[in-house]
Order: sequence, then C-alpha cells, then structure tokens
Amino acid sequence: MLKRILIGLATLLGIVIISVSVIYHNFESHGYYYATHMPHKKGFYPVIRLISYKSLPNEVNTIYPSLINMSIREHNEDALGGGGGGIEKYNLFKKGDKWFIAGGGIAYQPDKNGQEMVTADSDYKGYISDIEDYNGKKINYSPKIDGVLDDITQRVKKVVKKPKVNLQWLYNKIYS
Repeated sequence: MLKRILIGLATLLGIVIISVSVIYHNFESHGYYYATHMPHKKGFYPVIRLISYKSLPNEVNTIYPSLINMSIREHNEDALGGGGGGIEKYNLFKKGDKWFIAGGGIAYQPDKNGQEMVTADSDYKGYISDIEDYNGKKINYSPKIDGVLDDITQRVKKVVKKPKVNLQWLYNKIYS
C-alpha cells in the first residue's frame, strides 16, 4: 500500500515538474507574442519588461536596430556584453537627439555628446514610473514617448508568431 502511494506521489511530482517546465519554456519562447496581445492600460508597456532581459526578435531589429547589432556594425566585434537587445530611436523631439530602451529603463539624450540624459524607469511589469533629467529633477511625461512605445509594440506584434499552445490567459493572470 505504501509503495503505491509513493509511486503515485512520484508520478504526480514528475507531472507537475514537467508541466511547469513546459509553461516556462512556452513563456520564454513566445514572450513577445503574449506581451503584445495582452490587454493593457495607457502608460503600461509589457514589451519594455521583456526588453530588459530578452533580445528583440530579429524581424524587429531590422526596423529598430538593437544596441548589440549597432555595436557589432560600428566596432566589428562581438558585443554581447553591450546592450542586451535595446531599441534606439533618433530625432524624436529634435534633430540630433537619441532615445533608447535598455535594461528595463528608458533614456533620452538631447544631443549626440551624451553628457545630459533623461531617464525613465519602468517596473518589472512595464509601467513607466519616474522620469528624471540628468540632475535628478522630475520632469513631465511626454505623449511622444507613448507614441513611440505604441509604435514599437505594434511593430513587434506584426512579426511575432502565435504559439502552438496559446497560454495567453495564464500570462495575463501572472503579468497584469
């Protein structure tokens, strides 16, 4: 009798471990699909959460070059320690400025020399929180940033493939 109980518990434990592994792999493989298809409020960008630890799909990197790709092109070397798949956009507010997402945060440089920088931190779910200038002074959030983030989300949404097993409901429950 005890032997049957132990075999049943071991089988149940094995099923649970395999199920969790499959779900984790599914979220990792199709994270951008789930992030772009989840319902979200204004000021909430699930794609930013993923960019902080996962490179963009290659199809998107042709539109918004990642920091890794830019560094490889400029320096002709392996730059895997460099950007982690961020997004750069130039001339957003004025000619010569640079706006980019990397490491879970947003940064804005008003000029090319990069001495002044505005940063906006996002929490682990993708909400834009504090926006500060290079002196640490809080500044107002701009609708232009919303426009660019919406554009990035839509471009990513166009190129990602739907997973065979769609766990959108579970992803929404965990990350919303």
